[in-house]
Amino acid sequence: MSAGEFADTDMTRDAVQRAVWRNAMDCARAGDGMTDVLEEIVERQILPRLITAGKAAGRSDAGDAEMVIGEDDIDVLIRLLMDGRADACCDFVHHVFHTGVSLQSIYLDLLAPAAQRLGPLWLDDDIDFVDVSMALAKLQTLILKVARCEAINPALPDPDRRILLARARGEQHAFGLMMVAEFFRLGGWQVYGGTDLESGHELNRAVGERAYSVVGLTAGSRCKAVELADDIKALRKNSRNPGLKVLVGGAAFCIDPELAREIGADFTACEGIDAVERAEACLAG
Repeated sequence: MSAGEFADTDMTRDAVQRAVWRNAMDCARAGDGMTDVLEEIVERQILPRLITAGKAAGRSDAGDAEMVIGEDDIDVLIRLLMDGRADACCDFVHHVFHTGVSLQSIYLDLLAPAAQRLGPLWLDDDIDFVDVSMALAKLQTLILKVARCEAINPALPDPDRRILLARARGEQHAFGLMMVAEFFRLGGWQVYGGTDLESGHELNRAVGERAYSVVGLTAGSRCKAVELADDIKALRKNSRNPGLKVLVGGAAFCIDPELAREIGADFTACEGIDAVERAEACLAG
């Protein structure tokens, strides 16, 4: 998890400001304020995934000998997120891990408290809302980098476990799909597709060119979820693997899990670790 590896993921202030402005306008139309934008990012996007990642990581075997993350460590990370480059944040997390802290503790005792404290900081008159938003963006990128760091997560991909991920046509909310991809990588799966791939012709062509164990689809609204029924039929028809399994996720299925069965999917999951566990169980038979 080197500085060079991380440098190309830095977000510019203008890019973050545009993204925050779009979110703020969405909240304004819904009658929410700017605080709700950050609460949405922290409470519904970052914290649930950190908790799930912590469960997936498990505690180390060090027992009572494990080093403990302190308040000073959290303060240092917040200062780096607010003032430093993303590579400095990454280097600091790497340093903390190698002092003998478990991966689960990194997620639950360092990154999660930092996320909880960042949200309200913009209420301080000396701190700009966009600066806090940039810090949260760095934190989300940091979560992905921690999951991908081979020094921390050395699991090797299994050639017999391939998953192809895509979003429903026209689906705009795809951050959850990014996180699901990281959990599957963490579990040793080969992961293809992602937020740039959507259901339809390209996805059908992809399953015809290579055999995948699972195709994962995400939909935020019930309308988008229902439209996936025809896409799932087309996937099974075009799949090079006659035993293809279809995973669906997203807000629509968390609200109504039975919807997955109704549109022809094999299983659904609301959290990344659950998706991996259910995919493993589904393949096992």
